[in-house]
Amino acid sequence: MLKLLLKKFSSTRRLAKELGVSHTAVNKWLRPGDAHPSNDNLLKIIELALEHNTNKTSGILRTDLVLHEELLERFVTRT
Repeated sequence: MLKLLLKKFSSTRRLAKELGVSHTAVNKWLRPGDAHPSNDNLLKIIELALEHNTNKTSGILRTDLVLHEELLERFVTRT
């Protein structure tokens, strides 16, 4: 969703300002294996993304949900 929002805001600084965080935080969130946004910041990201592009954001959330359901099912069947 951050990449989707970057298309709208065109820079990590502008996106960071909109989210009320530092541009360094946004840069870290964009790097695989680096820091993740807090739950509060993740909620801000989702809300902003839904405002910007409801259909694409909903699709991203559905895809993530399916992936997490599959991972949870694998975990549960192992125990």
